[in-house]
Amino acid sequence: MIVAPVSVIMTWVKELKKWTPNCKNVINYHNVNTSDRRRTLRSVNDGVKRNGSAVIITSYGTIQAQADLIQKEFKDTTFDLIILDEGHKIKNTKAKTTNSLRSAIKARSKFALTGTPIMNRINEMWGKRIISMY
Repeated sequence: MIVAPVSVIMTWVKELKKWTPNCKNVINYHNVNTSDRRRTLRSVNDGVKRNGSAVIITSYGTIQAQADLIQKEFKDTTFDLIILDEGHKIKNTKAKTTNSLRSAIKARSKFALTGTPIMNRINEMWGKRIISMY
């Protein structure tokens, strides 16, 4: 699973198709209308069962807004990897986004990408570490 700002989701989709052409199950789960949400999430699980892998690309806002649904649909799923693009968005341990990520998604490995420097505050590093502890 890749969680990224809305502005770079299509770049992730394009680059995945370019660099991993054998990965046939790349799902853009952002801006999915209400009636298609559950169906889309179930198609991910079906794709994994058929193909052995899937990549879901979504936004921080989608995770926050749909944490309950995502948690319900993936309650028995542990992702191999979650990548947080612009990982500094989870530096606040009390923020709804951080808590939504921590409660909704389980992963064996987590990787946070950020170009934003941490300004010598240990609690900002703790926020990034918290997500890896869920």
